[in-house]
This record gives sequence, structure tokens and C-alpha cells, in this order.
Amino acid sequence: MLRFAQWLEMTPLSVTIKSVEWIIPLVQSIHILTLAVVFASLLMIALRVVGWIRMDEAFSVVMERFSTWIRGGLVILAVTGITLVLGEPIRELM
Repeated sequence: MLRFAQWLEMTPLSVTIKSVEWIIPLVQSIHILTLAVVFASLLMIALRVVGWIRMDEAFSVVMERFSTWIRGGLVILAVTGITLVLGEPIRELM
């Protein structure tokens, strides 16, 4: 795994991500905010399941509303996560 991380660290994309000093903090911030959106959406669904909120709406309506945020958030999390791994492969993979 170390060899792969060392190779990945020398790729042009990884070097670019590391050399531009604002990319990693920006991507980390987006990653963290997206985590909050996904977890908040999951919490809203869970609270509806236990009957604490949105009892006036059908579960399917609540699920539809928040699953859109979850799906979009998971895509953003994947993109930002891959970017972070490419930017600091040895740190992330070890």
C-alpha cells in the first residue's frame, strides 16, 4: 500500500492539488458541510420513522424530500473524498 501511495503522490494531479494551497482547505470544508447535510437528512428521516416530526405528511413524501439530499450529498462526499486522497495519499491511505 505504501508503494501505491508513493506513486499516487507523484502523479501530476496530486502534485497540482498539493501545490495550490487553497484547494485542500476548501475541499475539506465542503466535505464537512456535506457530511452535516447528509446526517441532518438521515436524522429527519429517522425522526419521522419514530413519529416525532412530520406526522401530518406521509412517510413517502418525507423520504422523497430527504433522499434527494442524501443522494446528492453522497456524490459530493465521494468527489471531495477522492480529491483529498489524491492530495495527501500517504497520509490518507496509511
